[in-house]
Amino acid sequence: MADLYTHPKQSDFLKSRYLWELWKALLEHAPTVIAFLREHGPEDWLARYSLPDGLLPFAQDYHSDPDGYVLMGWDWGDSPPRTTRLVWFFEPFPDYDPATMPAGRWRERAIAWLDAYIQTVEDAYREAGWQKTRVKYNPQHFVWLALKLEGLSYKQIAEKLELKADDTAVRMAVMRLGEQLGVNICIHLKCSS
Repeated sequence: MADLYTHPKQSDFLKSRYLWELWKALLEHAPTVIAFLREHGPEDWLARYSLPDGLLPFAQDYHSDPDGYVLMGWDWGDSPPRTTRLVWFFEPFPDYDPATMPAGRWRERAIAWLDAYIQTVEDAYREAGWQKTRVKYNPQHFVWLALKLEGLSYKQIAEKLELKADDTAVRMAVMRLGEQLGVNICIHLKCSS
């Protein structure tokens, strides 16, 4: 997760991207889950795995022609609101001359300049109505969620993917992502395993 400033109009865009990431992970890593979709159809599939309604269009496209289905990029037909430069920072970046200033002193000045610049930009975004939002940046977590829906335990996921993370880290990431997407992985699966 990363904290980014997002425009209020971006929430649907981010949700669409996250759902696409989950869909892609399910196609690649959850053959049993996808087989259920093929056999029972999109509505029963959503209900069986407690998946969010936002996956319905993906599932319908796939179900209508599984053998001819082509996965489009996450941003196909969707784009984020344009970002405009909200502030200009006129303070010049400090020059460095090793003949007149020790490197440590210049580093302090450069860091202070960067801190002031960051604060100015973030203040401008806040004043324009943007909000700091937790944005999911690790696509691996979508794979973990897909494998959990496939029926693997957290320990099996960590072992299968030869992760440096232990099963506790996998569980926390999967539960957080499931909650963020509205996937209740506890309905049909053991949450503690």
